[in-house]
Amino acid sequence: VQGTDWVKVEHEPGNWVPKVVAPTKEWREATPDEAYYDWLVRVTAGPADSGCQIDLNVGHYKVKGGGGLSLIPDWALKSEDYADAYGAKQVKCSSKEASANRTWIDVSGRLHDLQRWVPDVRGPDADSHTSFAGMMFGANKYSREAYMGGDDKWLPEVLEPILSQLPALKGLSLVLQGFLPRGSGAVARLAGLLEKDGEGRRGKVQQIKEVLVQRSPPLVEVYDVVEFGRQFYRMLSFCSDSRWAFYVPKTQSDKKPMPFYSAQTASWSLAGGSVDAAYRPSHSVLVFRSLTGLGRQLYIPPRFLRGLLPEALLERYKFWRSEGEVGGGLTGLIIGDER
Repeated sequence: VQGTDWVKVEHEPGNWVPKVVAPTKEWREATPDEAYYDWLVRVTAGPADSGCQIDLNVGHYKVKGGGGLSLIPDWALKSEDYADAYGAKQVKCSSKEASANRTWIDVSGRLHDLQRWVPDVRGPDADSHTSFAGMMFGANKYSREAYMGGDDKWLPEVLEPILSQLPALKGLSLVLQGFLPRGSGAVARLAGLLEKDGEGRRGKVQQIKEVLVQRSPPLVEVYDVVEFGRQFYRMLSFCSDSRWAFYVPKTQSDKKPMPFYSAQTASWSLAGGSVDAAYRPSHSVLVFRSLTGLGRQLYIPPRFLRGLLPEALLERYKFWRSEGEVGGGLTGLIIGDER
């Protein structure tokens, strides 16, 4: 409860709620088709997302949720993302919602809430807007011969030396996303689907690979596209030149760093990581917080930001993404807190 900004509920003397979830004047007004009884029940119960309330009249601390207070569940304590984002073990929580695919709990008095999603086993082509099927829409299949003419030849000149050293990537049917950009700062995006046989009775594993090819300086990065809380994120798994990447993925212990020669720069470079990993669907634990002035924010684990932000920033800061608009009408704002 300490560290939270509390405000008195209007027209309810002695009742206090967190400022960030305080009911507005418009919320208290009756809608045109709302009966008096329904309005009275609604304003008496308070907003569904108010979470907790202090009643000074009777000395009660009330938490929304039919199950009352309980200790933080094991699935949260075992989550590396929860430990990194918040990490408090001796806290209590209340149930907010339970459905077939999601469990949602409030951390009492801390303005944090957690969601646990079951694995999404529908496959990468289930959603045509966000999955591999959507990536294929309007895409052009990549081949060395198709892009050897004119200014397009920069793509195979950068990509082919890498493909020749990576059999798992060379075996994929890569497709270009959109049109091939030109100019010295051009970056091309390609995607492919890796399939690996499962162990024992487990079926095949399908993994979306996204390949970013940068013209100058020559650089190839490979990302694994994974589902997390019913959203898709990228995880950097390979980079062809450690000098120009924000993060260098670790190479398997039984393999040595791979040297590559670039004809464009007439120099050698060391690559890091691998491209043959595939991930089965797994549980996701999402950590949210609500801050005055910044609204509701989602914790973004560092593995989804590697390659996008310098590793020095990820080591020093924890990053949260705001939902909805914040000051100045900005959306999707990412905030970094020192660790």
